[in-house]
Amino acid sequence: MISKAIVVTEGEVAKEIVLPSYFEGTRTGIKSIKIRYVIPQNTSVSASDFYAILFPYPIQGGQVFLNGKPIYALEHSDDKRLFNWYRPITINLPLSQWRADGDNVVEFHQVGHLRVWPLLPLFFGTVSQLREVHDVLFYVSQTLASIINLFCAVGGFFLLALGLKTGEKKYAYPGVAALFWVSLFTIAFLPVIEASDWFVWRLSLYFLTGNVILFSSLFLIHIFRIDVSRRAMLCMAGLCQLGWFGFLLSPGRMEYALDVYWTASVVLIYVTFIFKAFFSKTHVHRLAMLMFLIYLLISAVFAIHDFLLQAGIVILRDVGGDAVLSVIANAVYLSDFSLPAFLFTAGFFLFKEFSDNRRRLTALIAENTKIRESIISDIHDGVGARLNVLLLGVEMGNFKSEDLLSDIRQCVEELRFVLTPEEVKVSYLMNLILNFCHEFKEKLAFKNIEFYFLINYKEDSKISPRVALVVYWITLECLSNVIKHAVSSCSRVSYVLNIDAHSVSLLVEDDGPGIRGWRDANQSVMLADARVGLGLKSLINRAKSVGGSVWIASGPKTGTVVSASFETAVSPT
Repeated sequence: MISKAIVVTEGEVAKEIVLPSYFEGTRTGIKSIKIRYVIPQNTSVSASDFYAILFPYPIQGGQVFLNGKPIYALEHSDDKRLFNWYRPITINLPLSQWRADGDNVVEFHQVGHLRVWPLLPLFFGTVSQLREVHDVLFYVSQTLASIINLFCAVGGFFLLALGLKTGEKKYAYPGVAALFWVSLFTIAFLPVIEASDWFVWRLSLYFLTGNVILFSSLFLIHIFRIDVSRRAMLCMAGLCQLGWFGFLLSPGRMEYALDVYWTASVVLIYVTFIFKAFFSKTHVHRLAMLMFLIYLLISAVFAIHDFLLQAGIVILRDVGGDAVLSVIANAVYLSDFSLPAFLFTAGFFLFKEFSDNRRRLTALIAENTKIRESIISDIHDGVGARLNVLLLGVEMGNFKSEDLLSDIRQCVEELRFVLTPEEVKVSYLMNLILNFCHEFKEKLAFKNIEFYFLINYKEDSKISPRVALVVYWITLECLSNVIKHAVSSCSRVSYVLNIDAHSVSLLVEDDGPGIRGWRDANQSVMLADARVGLGLKSLINRAKSVGGSVWIASGPKTGTVVSASFETAVSPT
């Protein structure tokens, strides 16, 4: 590898430089540069081998000379067409022009349209020796880049289509960013550009660069739920569009400033949202954050590398004797290789969020289904039992028409409860209890019995529909028992229901004859007939099913007191 060269640029004197190096130009235009490499006299060659020279990345077209005689010509740029060469060139050396008794001079006349030229070492050796170097450089600059662009374009289209289908911006943003990214590197490395299209070409590069940063930042904002004001969003979007807009207005005179300063500014936007992502309140799985850190590390290294390359700064020279690494470090844009890391990380974040949401939704559906089935089962039992009693009473002729209508109306209301939306079930039941108390008050008034009731319920109470349904059943059971068993000797009935943020308490009291056969200590009816007290047993069991408790005190002269309480307003699942 030859690491020194004499460079003659347009309008400047010859100077010897150590490679790799950069020649800093001004505004993009047709420039010429001559690079002279000297192969020392002591370099041995064999007539039985084939020798060649390898130009790692001849950025522009030109001619190659050996000892003053042309041996190879690349298509070079002129006023009509611009050639960008981003692939290695291996040129066989004719030994007939080789000087065995002196230095051999290799010259490369280059015509370029870029702002800077990376001047790289010249590889000299046999064709078999250079083949491996050529394959590595060609694979990195052409094959690998093409494969990456193909797969990332497919991934970008998939995410964009998914975002449009679902209406979720968090899917569309990384898809758009990937497509802009692929377009950016595809356009940047076009081998041939018509001179008349140069301005549009450069304008497109600035437009794509700004929007890659914009949509990548928008993805971070949405996936980490970062709070950004509308004004800040507009400023960010405006700065990302400033590149192509400034280039359009210059026209072209701001190229260097845009390449260095504007590019650094928009990258700083992305870095800012990266820091905000780490301090966001969104809970992110540790594995996802680890992947995010790896992606950031890869992107940071590649972005710094490309920024230095764009600014015309030599990054590495011969590192540990590895000339190929030195060439790649100073000629290949590596940001294209960070795109798979971005897409993979974005895809993992989206898949993890989708998986978590699906798991939470499945659990919620299962919980709601369990509660709904339990409520339906309870209503079936309650309504079914009441209908059986109604049927028996009608057959025996023991029901008055108004009592029959009242019970049927209660059955219908309970059945409607099943179809009531989840968020209004509690309020629905509270209204049923309130209406029942008003109707109950009117019934007792005909018997000259006083009925006092107090219902303390707030809309923001955390009572669950299951608990509210049990409270409703206890209310019906207790007040219905008054009508059935105590109306003949009762003069006063009171009902108090209190529901606060964390508890529910219910108290029903009357001064009637008490429950026949009831033992307070055992909380059960001590009679031989097993059918007696079934309603009270059901009442106690229903309260226990939602974590509540019931205490009943009754006696011949003390009346009956039923007290129900629930330590928590949320029923267990």
